[in-house]
Amino acid sequence: MSRSTLWWAFFVIVLALLVLRPLVQLQERALADGARGLREAFSLPTIGRVLATTAALGIGATAVAVLLGVVLAVSATMLPRGARWMAALPIVPLVVPPVAAIIGWLFLLAPNVGYLNTALRSLPGLGGLTTGPLDIYSPTWIIVITGVTLSPFVFLFVHSSLRDMGGEYADAAATCGAGRLRTLRTVTVPLLRPSITYSAGIVVLLALGQFNAPLLLGRAQGVDVLTTEMYKVTRDAPVDFGLGAGLGTPLILAGVLVVVLQRIVVGDSARFVVARGRAERGSARTSPWAAVVVAVYTVVVVVLPMAALVYMSLSPYWSGSIDLAALTTGAWRDTLGDRLVVNSIGLSVRTAAIAAVVAVPVGLTAAWALSGFGRIGPRLRGAVDVLSMAPVAVPAALLGFGFLFAYAGPPVVLYGSSTILVVVYVTLMVPHATRMQLAPLLAIGRSSYEASRACGAGMVRTVARVLVPQLRGPIAATTALVFVLMTHEFSATLMVRSVRTRVLGTALAEAYEFGLYPKVAVVALVMVVVTMAGVLIALALGGKESIRR
Repeated sequence: MSRSTLWWAFFVIVLALLVLRPLVQLQERALADGARGLREAFSLPTIGRVLATTAALGIGATAVAVLLGVVLAVSATMLPRGARWMAALPIVPLVVPPVAAIIGWLFLLAPNVGYLNTALRSLPGLGGLTTGPLDIYSPTWIIVITGVTLSPFVFLFVHSSLRDMGGEYADAAATCGAGRLRTLRTVTVPLLRPSITYSAGIVVLLALGQFNAPLLLGRAQGVDVLTTEMYKVTRDAPVDFGLGAGLGTPLILAGVLVVVLQRIVVGDSARFVVARGRAERGSARTSPWAAVVVAVYTVVVVVLPMAALVYMSLSPYWSGSIDLAALTTGAWRDTLGDRLVVNSIGLSVRTAAIAAVVAVPVGLTAAWALSGFGRIGPRLRGAVDVLSMAPVAVPAALLGFGFLFAYAGPPVVLYGSSTILVVVYVTLMVPHATRMQLAPLLAIGRSSYEASRACGAGMVRTVARVLVPQLRGPIAATTALVFVLMTHEFSATLMVRSVRTRVLGTALAEAYEFGLYPKVAVVALVMVVVTMAGVLIALALGGKESIRR
């Protein structure tokens, strides 16, 4: 066996330990003692309602996200010349942690003291209401909020495909007399089937494993899903890992089903390749309404929740009314003077930075294997492909629960240390780090690599001196995305939390449980600031190319 084969076999083993070990051990626990965990999970009195709510959240949120993401992507390609800078606005919500956005919407739409509800009740015809008219705690609004927070993922995939597609086909359809709606229905959407299907698959997996909105909003009306039921299991001592594993089994099966359906729906992706006659030119058909759509989306999804967070962070308490004379910085002083909060900021930044330093090279190595550059056999390449993408099909909450079980006891005990956070983050980020670096690696081609090797440079020197400098921008962009997603992570963090692993998400959850709403707003805004700072540093190191990405 060659040295190269041994190296790639070792890499596959490492990936398998990261991804499969917690899940395999968890399923073994669910099936132990005659599948006791599964039997207990499906004998719970509320399991039928929980499964139905989980399915409704997954399907409903996906429908909202796909519809909104496609509309935004199409609108971004139809912006007038002077407003084309607005095409970047739909991805701004990615910089805002979902948990912070949800808390912002809570302050706006709480039925009794939500700022927006209070304003709506002052309108003619609604003056007799003492609550509402909107209720963010209802299942419908939980679905809508979840779908809105996931829509940027759909936008990224669809907008990228629209840019690659160009405007030739839409222009040809217009020349033949087709209106905008008919062109969209008969030309654009069919060509976008792969990107819509792939993004919808990602979104439905994220929605089925959704934890933030059901935990923060659903408890008021008893809206529970599988992930929140698993979280309840972790709150009891001793933790019933068999029951938690049984509750997570439907999510694993759903992940496998979604991946299979994606392949069936897309089929041969070569059918959707378009021939372009003009490079990098969008459709000549523009509309001022496209700018209106993007602007309204940005105001509603970003500006309003952030404004609510800022106002609440300066308020002494949550009353539902706007009183500028009562604003104070007391909550900021108290929160930033809290040693536990300050320590959580440091731990969040430290663990996210360490995980990024690990995850990005791991992803680059996996991308190297999949690109065909490395001397790796087809079986090992297939194993790298499957293992590097497996975490996408597993909800973060379930993966966090698996790590809690796998590393809470011998032979490897990580629970209670910051190391378990790093391991969880790296595992969750491997798919993103791999795919974001694979396309640029393929675009470079083999010429510079082969020239370096022909001149006598070894593999390590070739990678360090030739390929990495060419990948500086993509590596920085990947690091920025990985850092964003890790600082946003809430569900897996809560699953493995302990007294010594309090990060910003943990601090926010604890303040929320005690009803310290000004403190909640401050912590949420600190999460936004930390995320933006990390992104700016990563992009600055990567230069202009990474910013364009």
